[in-house]
Amino acid sequence: METKYKSLAFDPAKEAALVGHLTREKKFLAQFRHLCKPEHFIEVRHRIIVEELFRFWDLYKRVPTTAEFQSLWRAEDEANRRDILTALSMCGLRTVDFPLDTIRVELTEWVQSKQVYETLKNAAEEYNREKPDSAIKLIKEMAQTIGKMNFDADKEERFDLEEMFASRSKELEGASTFGLKVVDKLLLPESTHGGLLPGDLTVLLAPTNTGKTSTMVTIARHNLLSRNPSTGEIRKVLFLTHEGRPEDIKLKMICSLLKKSKAELDQMYATSHPFLERIAKILAENFTYVPLNEPGQTVESVASIIQMKQDEAKARWGRGYDLVIDDYPAKLTTITAKGGNMTRRNVDEYVYNYFVQMALEHKFHVVCAIQSNREGSKINRGFKGHEKRLLSMEDVLESWGPMTLATNVISLNRDPRAAAKEIMTFYICKSRSNQTGFAVAAKSNFSACITHSEEKGGVYYLSNMPMLEKVDHLLESYRGNQIPEIEVQKALAEDERAG
Repeated sequence: METKYKSLAFDPAKEAALVGHLTREKKFLAQFRHLCKPEHFIEVRHRIIVEELFRFWDLYKRVPTTAEFQSLWRAEDEANRRDILTALSMCGLRTVDFPLDTIRVELTEWVQSKQVYETLKNAAEEYNREKPDSAIKLIKEMAQTIGKMNFDADKEERFDLEEMFASRSKELEGASTFGLKVVDKLLLPESTHGGLLPGDLTVLLAPTNTGKTSTMVTIARHNLLSRNPSTGEIRKVLFLTHEGRPEDIKLKMICSLLKKSKAELDQMYATSHPFLERIAKILAENFTYVPLNEPGQTVESVASIIQMKQDEAKARWGRGYDLVIDDYPAKLTTITAKGGNMTRRNVDEYVYNYFVQMALEHKFHVVCAIQSNREGSKINRGFKGHEKRLLSMEDVLESWGPMTLATNVISLNRDPRAAAKEIMTFYICKSRSNQTGFAVAAKSNFSACITHSEEKGGVYYLSNMPMLEKVDHLLESYRGNQIPEIEVQKALAEDERAG
């Protein structure tokens, strides 16, 4: 009986997840510091990590960064240091298997049960000493305090206006860019720097062979060539793919940054052009590419890789990524579906929601794609006869869940006529910050893997119809601005006559 509640009632994997969450969550660490002790851990390395966490918390009242963690054990011999840091890394990976909400519930039950056990034991001892009043007092005190012994998330948000607007300003300055000012403005009118806020998800809805991957490469390009206005730092981009040849993606990225075709790139390499070295340096210092093309890959394993890369980024740069691009999550499954008990629709919703939660946790913006259905593909290619329109959220392939989860949904539209004119039309299907239903026609340079740019320009108009016959004239006349309604109607009428 004396050993009861001496240790946590967690198996090794769950205990590791608990440590992982303690290294990331300030409020959770503060609660744990008050209610638990390092000696409650069974695994010695976990105990050592938590002891250092508590010391750091007592000094600075925050969670240490990855770099600070690594410095905590420099005085130890190298073998022990490596062993502890390896355990620390594994703890971080285990958080994917055991979410914090699950840990909170079980830890609360354990702490409260421990308190009940100890109180009843002490009350029994007082009663046996013929002190019933003292025993009753102990039980009453327990009844009053046990409800406060919990690890519930703090749901209350206080309205500190100064803090709120300072945070808002920092958030706007940290917004990534879509790569075209008119799109950024339509997504986030109040921002002067970008339209993709940290913690949000943008989904690109695209038919086959429309330029989905090229659009994501272009978005990455523009962010690598832009800087945070307050810090002056180049934005950090993590790019993951689940299809396609990795060599092709890398080649597209370099072509896009240099505004060169593959043939021109080969010529530059043959002549040892100095621009190649500059681009290689930008990529090496600010861009991480991770191809994950294994069949049956789960979102949980991808999340652990993103977490690892995020930790590496913080150790290297002192901060994480600004933008994470995934091409594309619908290729993933989940360990929850291994038994065949989830439909594809449910799996997609689960997978995309995982990316929503990662964006919120790590404060980066996520851009990913999703496929349109066959009807949407036919409309985009002009195979539906009289039905000519830009794709909307309802054209998604089977899975509606990702559409509801996303902050922004933008459809990519490029029929054969548009391809010939090198025009990509982005249709704003959904935005939580502004009016939807706007179309943006942008001039492309597909040979250099650039779907849109300020250099080539773009215009926007309020309609769900494609506009091609007069698009070159309108781009020249209204570049960077909204096309007046009367001009829109004239252009659409001309498109109708042209068939």
